[in-house]
Amino acid sequence: MSIMQRHSHGCHRLHNHIAVRLMSFVLAHRAHQRIGQRIVAYESTVELDDQEYELKIDKTGYIYQLDQPLPVEVLEGRIRGIQKTPIADPLPKWDATAEAYVMPDGATVTVDRTGTITPSRARSPR
Repeated sequence: MSIMQRHSHGCHRLHNHIAVRLMSFVLAHRAHQRIGQRIVAYESTVELDDQEYELKIDKTGYIYQLDQPLPVEVLEGRIRGIQKTPIADPLPKWDATAEAYVMPDGATVTVDRTGTITPSRARSPR
């Protein structure tokens, strides 16, 4: 869920198309078994504009199992962005009604590219 977003859970970022390309390469060069579709049996009801919609997903994805684990060497890498250290605190979400980032206590803040949170005044309603 964090691909192409500004948050992560400690994982390295890998764009979807690169992940697909990598897995295609691995399957072409390593012995593997086809397991089949993954069964998820997910159901939910969503309400939108006073209408209820039922979501039902029976299966998703396709599972391949490598015959032997693939060794991976993780190197230190290099940081390309402005932020050189992990952002320690969770960043607030944008609230379209307040037209601002809103903290759990209701305070509005601004958030810059490095994750620095600065208190701000809420915009007056239009």
